[in-house]
This record gives sequence, C-alpha cells and structure tokens, in this order.
Amino acid sequence: MNESYLPKLINDTTFEVELLGKDKVEIGDRESTNFKPHLKLNRWGGECFIKVGLPTTEKITPVVEAGKVKWRGRKVEAHFYPLEPKTVITKDNKGRDRQFDQNELGGFEFEVVLKEKPATNEINLDFETRGLRFAYQPPLHPDHPTWADTNGNGIVNSFRPENVVGSYAAYHATRRNIHASAEDAEKYKTGKAFHIYRPHLVDAVGVEGWADLNISNGVLTITLPQEFLDEAMYPVIVDPDFGYTTIGG
Repeated sequence: MNESYLPKLINDTTFEVELLGKDKVEIGDRESTNFKPHLKLNRWGGECFIKVGLPTTEKITPVVEAGKVKWRGRKVEAHFYPLEPKTVITKDNKGRDRQFDQNELGGFEFEVVLKEKPATNEINLDFETRGLRFAYQPPLHPDHPTWADTNGNGIVNSFRPENVVGSYAAYHATRRNIHASAEDAEKYKTGKAFHIYRPHLVDAVGVEGWADLNISNGVLTITLPQEFLDEAMYPVIVDPDFGYTTIGG
C-alpha cells in the first residue's frame, strides 16, 4: 500500500487518510467519545461529503493492521482502507473484453464482515450527505445488463461494468459540466464526486455473488441474496466501494 495512504490518528476516536486527489477521508467520528465504525468521505475540501456508518452500541477500540482500520464486533466486523485506481473488464455482446477505468482519484473500502449467518438479509447503514445528488445506474437491458443497443438500430453502443450495474453515481448538487470560469472547470470538471459501486460478496471458500443497493431516507441498504447467505461458509465479506472519480457511470 502507498505509504501516503496510511491512516493517521487525528484524535482519540478518528483516523484520517488523504487520497490521490488530495481529498480527505475520516474513519470514525471526531465528535464522539468512542470509536464508531463510520466513514466521512469529503470532496472539494468538504464542500460535499458522504457520511456512512454501521449502527452499533458496541464500544470497541479498533486496530490498525497493514494500513487497514479494523473494528471487530461480536457478530460483525468493519474494515476500512483506501483503494488505488483500477481497470475493470467486462465482456461485450461478442465476448470481447471492454476495459473501464475506475477510481482515478482513489477510493475507499467499507468492508463488512459477517462472522455468522445474519438474522436478516439486509445491512442498513446510516447515510448522510451534503451538496450531492444521486443517480441510480440500472441494468442496460433485462437480459444482458452490461450492454445494450440504445439507438434501436441493431448496433450495440452502450456498455457498463458489472460492478456499475445497480450502483449509484454521486454528483455535485448544483455544479454541472458548464462552468463560469476556467478555474471552476478545472476544479469541478463534470460535477461528479463519487461512485458507490454495487457490493461484491465472497464467502470463506471463495464463492462469490452480488448484493443490491438502495438509498432512501438517510439509509444505505445493502440487500444480500438469501440463498447465498443460506449456503455460504462464514465469514462472508461484503465490500461496498466508494470511488473518487470524475468519469461518468
């Protein structure tokens, strides 16, 4: 891991990481007297932000291992760590590889670890934002969600990575891609702030799956397939990624 991404303790209950684009991420809650398994993702110097947290009454001191802040609850763990820019590949309608760049300004992992089968197939995270609007990224087609002929002329012209299907793009609430000055254009670009990717699942023996995302009324809900939970070997890792990006969905 890039040493500049290592978490730095800024008070007794909060860590901070500066990402590639110089945006700062807080792990914990600086206003709390106890550590909370929360993230605050700042954009444009805190002009916009996302706060997301795992609700809990457990008072547990986290540990830092290999650059990851780990909160270990009785039934659930939460691991927080930065992500590098990456390239993902998906197949098009002819089986050819399509490449997509993601997280060009870095990203952050909010990894939820289920130590045992949960009582419900939903993980409900507290979710607060400022200065953002969200755009859901649906499947491009019900039969082939990662590609489509959007013009209806028989030529496939739209492609989407698997982790973007069912995800959310987050944009500045008022800034678009037309700006009053060159300075604003350089700062805000397309107005895109974050991308919340569709959560990937993997159990203890490597069986993989996908969860569904929904944002509503101050809650980010991750819905896991019940069949996956019934058949999984535990622990199960659920990995909602938060990308810092200016690239569209």
